[in-house]
Amino acid sequence: MQEKVLTAESRKETGKNANRRLRDKGFIPAVIYSCGKAESIQIQAKEFSKLFPGKISESVSFNLKIDNKDMLTAFVKDVQFDGTTDSVTHLDLYKVAKGEAVVTKVKGETTVTK
Repeated sequence: MQEKVLTAESRKETGKNANRRLRDKGFIPAVIYSCGKAESIQIQAKEFSKLFPGKISESVSFNLKIDNKDMLTAFVKDVQFDGTTDSVTHLDLYKVAKGEAVVTKVKGETTVTK
């Protein structure tokens, strides 16, 4: 099975207008959470839609490469959609650390993974 890899870039600007400009350029504004920290990033919408062509599920983990640095494992924790176009407008991602227990939903059930 092929590894799922997604590339992202850090972003400095935040807020409603900055996020609107990002979406106009073909990016999805996102936040990646880990151990009480949050980092604002941007992901190309086309690349994300190739990785998740159908339903976006938090049970799917993937490798994330931010600013061409080391890869980390993450999953989608929350997704927001545009009400009229049904396109993704914002993502919340969660970084998975080794040895950390993760609670996810798999086909309607809640599971704990270590």
